[in-house]
Amino acid sequence: MKVALSLLALLSTTACTPSSLILSSARNEYRILNSDSMRQNVEKHLGAALREERITPPVPLEDFKFPEYRSGPDSRFTSHRVYYSPGYNPPPEERQVVAVHCTYRSTGKIVPHGYAGDAAAVTLMTLGLGEIITLPMAIGEVTPDASIVNDFEVWYSTKGRVLAYYWTWRSEKEPIKKADPVDTDNGGAAPHRV
Repeated sequence: MKVALSLLALLSTTACTPSSLILSSARNEYRILNSDSMRQNVEKHLGAALREERITPPVPLEDFKFPEYRSGPDSRFTSHRVYYSPGYNPPPEERQVVAVHCTYRSTGKIVPHGYAGDAAAVTLMTLGLGEIITLPMAIGEVTPDASIVNDFEVWYSTKGRVLAYYWTWRSEKEPIKKADPVDTDNGGAAPHRV
């Protein structure tokens, strides 16, 4: 019993919990797209681009206007500017230019960035007891599911470095949900339901 409690205390004070190890070893967003990712790495994980658009002339990243996207009612959405945040004025040697925009589609689960850290945090905050919940959730998150469709739009620098991306994913198993109709008599707001 003493050994089990010691092991539980050790696991709860490190980031090496079983659930976080499972999530970090799976196909995950950070491994595919991060500030050090190059186009070759992205295409190794997502396959060849479905569409490629050259941006001519290339635009400095700090001046580039990324399109606004919102997820549809049947998908989840994430957006990242991975190289540097809006408003940051980089030194000349770090300046990047947006030169290429590519679209990709991939099937199967991809673990979103941060899930492994979240699992470790839950385990730490609950002194190991959270692993009872996070371990089955981690196993479910990495279980293969070919019905998941991932759509990526990625912007690259002239050297092929990932600068920003949009990612939406949805399950083809779930029925497509319809957006709430817009009530023009109510100032464009969604209709009130009683």
